[in-house]
Amino acid sequence: MQSKRFTRTVIYFLFGLSGFSALVYEILWTKHLILTFGATMPAVSMVAATFMTGLALGGFLFGRLADRSANLFRLYALLELGIVISAVGFPVALHGVEHTYLPLSQVFPDNPLLINFSRQLFAALLLLPPTVCMGGTLPVVSRLFIGPGFSAPVGRLYALNTVGAVAGCFGAAFWLIPSFGLAETGVIAVAINLSIALAFWWRARRPVAVRDTVVGASLPPASCNSTECRCLLFCVAFLGALGLGYEILWTRVFLLFLGNTTFAFAIILGIYLTGLSLGGALYARWLSRLRNRHRLFQQLMALAGLFILATAPFYDRLAYLFQQAHQQASGDWGTLCLLNVAIVAAVILIPTTLSGALLPAAVGLYSSDLTHAGENVGIVILCNTLGAVVGSVLAGFLLIPWVGLLGSFRLLALLNLLLAFAYLLRFKKQLQPVGKLVPSLVLGLLLALVPLNWNPLLMNTAVYYYAPMIAKVGGLDAYIEDTSLVDVEEGIETTVAVKEYQKRIRFFSVNGKTDGSTGRDMSTQVLVGQLPMLLKNSPKNALVIGLGTGATLNEVVSHPKTQIDCIEISPEVVRVAPFFSTVNGHAWENPRTHLVIQDARQWLLTRNKRYDVIISEPSNPWQTGNANLFTSDFYQIAVKRLTPGGVFCQWLPLYDLSLEQLRIAIRTFIQAFPETTAFINGTDFILLGSRVPQAFNLKKLNAAMANPRIAARLARFEFGSAGSLLASAYFSGTSVLQSFSAGAALNSDNHPWLEYSPQMGYSTFNTNFAQLINARRRQGPQLPPLTHLGDTPEETRRALKSLALDFFRVELPDEANILLRQAKGKFDHR
Repeated sequence: MQSKRFTRTVIYFLFGLSGFSALVYEILWTKHLILTFGATMPAVSMVAATFMTGLALGGFLFGRLADRSANLFRLYALLELGIVISAVGFPVALHGVEHTYLPLSQVFPDNPLLINFSRQLFAALLLLPPTVCMGGTLPVVSRLFIGPGFSAPVGRLYALNTVGAVAGCFGAAFWLIPSFGLAETGVIAVAINLSIALAFWWRARRPVAVRDTVVGASLPPASCNSTECRCLLFCVAFLGALGLGYEILWTRVFLLFLGNTTFAFAIILGIYLTGLSLGGALYARWLSRLRNRHRLFQQLMALAGLFILATAPFYDRLAYLFQQAHQQASGDWGTLCLLNVAIVAAVILIPTTLSGALLPAAVGLYSSDLTHAGENVGIVILCNTLGAVVGSVLAGFLLIPWVGLLGSFRLLALLNLLLAFAYLLRFKKQLQPVGKLVPSLVLGLLLALVPLNWNPLLMNTAVYYYAPMIAKVGGLDAYIEDTSLVDVEEGIETTVAVKEYQKRIRFFSVNGKTDGSTGRDMSTQVLVGQLPMLLKNSPKNALVIGLGTGATLNEVVSHPKTQIDCIEISPEVVRVAPFFSTVNGHAWENPRTHLVIQDARQWLLTRNKRYDVIISEPSNPWQTGNANLFTSDFYQIAVKRLTPGGVFCQWLPLYDLSLEQLRIAIRTFIQAFPETTAFINGTDFILLGSRVPQAFNLKKLNAAMANPRIAARLARFEFGSAGSLLASAYFSGTSVLQSFSAGAALNSDNHPWLEYSPQMGYSTFNTNFAQLINARRRQGPQLPPLTHLGDTPEETRRALKSLALDFFRVELPDEANILLRQAKGKFDHR
């Protein structure tokens, strides 16, 4: 008896570890496949659907095999070994996929049907082998626990495996990947699975039942006949769809308050899984003892729908809670994370706990014949997981664009209640008396009719980023007092809101955070578009990454000989661009412009086209998705897509990267582009990089700035001449940047330091600017690289003197004096 108890404990522990490694794999493999297939919603959904499909198939196939297995310990060891082999082989297999998929995409770039089919095929080849093995673990290990009350240990196993997944979710995001990188984290997960496989293989030498039950025994008469079982499985699939639908909706809501960061995703998923784990544990400990399991199953469904209907209309008020969390944390990252976890848990822990109890409850209703216990568990998992695949697609692609976030919550919760009502009608004999169950359903219908709506300004305040500013102005109400809403787009990718401040400045936000405006950052949007175009001298073609307000694209369009591709990942951003027509001039409608909704990295990977200029102005480098455009791997991809002597323009924020993060970003850039010139405009840093030395042709620069269209735009920001532009904005060349970033780490796909950097909304500009200035002073006066100042010595002298005056005007006397000394020298114009 003592041996069996010890064996049970060891199995529970190892099964929890298996959940840990499974979640780590999911995070790592999804990350790798996004880098290959793109970060668009269809690509991400395809990867998630393939992963879940593998789990479903594994549950079904190995559930049936478990019932016929003579040694379940060996079978389970082989499953874990299969995961190990797949994980070890994943990098090699991915490399092979890339060498097939990318050339195929380059040959057929405009055949979306073929490209999407190839993505699905290659994702299946990579993910199905390990996920089928993962899906088989629960029915196989459950088969070890057959006996009366079979569903209770299933609930316990489900709970412990999910606890492991929670640990894997938080551990990977907050510790493993930031500390060791993606590849090393994968090695740790492989070591865990290998240890589990060896432990079960060792135990397989002396197989023993872990419960005092004879294999082949039966429970009391079956809980449901074949028709009732089909109805039950339909409910299980429907609940899987609702559960994943809720998760997607909660993720979209909480990203508005937590930010589009890896840490936010980890918190949301971690609490969601915690609820499922608690539900499984609750069922195993208490609910499995209830006599009327049909009543339990129906009430769990109804309560989940009721809770969401009652709470979802108040989600906009969460802004006040998250703002309070920031104020209580007072700049401490750990405290803020704990408070954020508590708020998310308060919202979703109850419904996810109810959902977590439903799966083992369904196993208890469906699985009565112990000779087919593994198969029954596998069938329940199959239906639930396939339902989840359907639910994730419906919620993300149909419901949110159709009825919005709040409407989607209400619709899913109503379906939850209708499912509970349908279950009541189908199993009314087992649910007698039914009179006590009807009031909850009526209450749910009444809640759905209550005309409560969210305050869209509260939903789009980006507390995660603007909390310090909100506190300074006296709170959320004061912060949004002078802001009016113009439009909100709740799409499949993100939530984009267009707002106006005091009816003067129009700006748009992505998941709450402002990403472009007609106010202070207009000068940066203009410079990011003009500087690389002026440096390159009439480029034939250019790529603009990120549409934003469209202002930067409009600057590029002002150069009449350039063909332009503009890549924007969010269709919602494209839909709100017309609200900024005063600064973008509908530039995307210009016949020389080709606007594509696509992941920019995927575009460069799957096109053979080369550009004279690439302008990258995505949002901040700590945001998930955008972070992939700031790695050394991405810059190497960009280098291959530049023409010889091509220029890459990179925008960087000086105001929200820590000093070390800024050093990492700059070192990563100049490693790929050793010839870099840097410009500062306000709190923004603009890098122009190339593989070969670059210089402004002053004669052509003056000619270009004589173009009325270009001159008018630059003159708005006191850049009325080439001299004033260079004197005001030029910061340094490569040597200063090398000095500033010496010793910093490289931001790479394997070590994404910038993506895994905490962000709390506190300005870092003063520190960053001071350190940049110190680095510049150490290198001495900095003059922009110039050629062709004049056709004669006299023209050159006049140009140098004019430039000197411009540098004197911006209080850079050392640079001005150097120019004056040069004006007195001799010139060779050969």
